[in-house]
Amino acid sequence: DQLAQHPGDRDAAAALADAATEADYFLTRVHAVEALGAFPANLARSAVTAAVHDTSSAVRAAAITTMGALGGEGVAAIARTAFHTDSSYDVRAAAFLTAIRADPANASAYISRGFIWNDKKEHDIAIGDYSEAIRLDPGNEIAWNNRGIAWNDKKVYDKAIADFNESIRCDPKYAAAYTNRGLAWKQRKEYDK
Repeated sequence: DQLAQHPGDRDAAAALADAATEADYFLTRVHAVEALGAFPANLARSAVTAAVHDTSSAVRAAAITTMGALGGEGVAAIARTAFHTDSSYDVRAAAFLTAIRADPANASAYISRGFIWNDKKEHDIAIGDYSEAIRLDPGNEIAWNNRGIAWNDKKVYDKAIADFNESIRCDPKYAAAYTNRGLAWKQRKEYDK
């Protein structure tokens, strides 16, 4: 904490960089990576980039988030790679947070992050991400469909069916919405729909 209070100090940055990549305890590495986010990118970037490959998913998630705060060229590519290659949901969610910070108008990032949250059974958070994607791109049938899935998982079938209907309105050829709407009707035991 004391080192983080000196964001212009090269020696403080070097000490945090060492802690971020060399400390035995993963929480020490997490805190060091997070503290590096307050330093200029030229002092912090190499240690934070190295931390993206740490053995601890908590350190990797912190590194991806800190990369987003540091900004600069290549951050989006690092976030994309982390999403596609990392097995940790938390790291993948951090990758999308970074992508969203880099481009807050990217509906696809909200849809993808919503998928991760829904898969973790965090339906309310997923619904929030899908709602933001819908706000950014109201004609996106995938966002409507996926929010419907989250409502369906919460057993809020009226809202699920309404979202599936909107998905179908956006793209009448989007078969997944028809299938999901049918499953919601089945859950309600309304087999004639």
